Amino acid sequence: MNYDKILEMIYVLRSRIKNDSRYFVNGNRPAVCSDETLQLIAKYAPTTIEELKNIKGIGETFIEKYGTLFVDEIRRYTDKGKIQIDPKQLELLNKLENRLVDINK
Repeated sequence: MNYDKILEMIYVLRSRIKNDSRYFVNGNRPAVCSDETLQLIAKYAPTTIEELKNIKGIGETFIEKYGTLFVDEIRRYTDKGKIQIDPKQLELLNKLENRLVDINK
């Protein structure tokens, strides 16, 4: 995974959250999290809420308010290179793999 790209994406996400009035508390912008915490998020690139909970500086309030946003953003980046295979194609590939294994015997 590309640390710099993930860090850039989540910096932008944090900025969007800070500027979105839906997240304002008593008219004040939310703090969201520190730069240090963003760097740790980018380093470990959590793709589940459970993984995100293990990062230093992440508390329950962050998880409740923003956890899904951050995890979804990271998943979007990490899933870009993955190929989606139709179940029928996967079945065919498994059959071909088994035939190749049989040939090697």
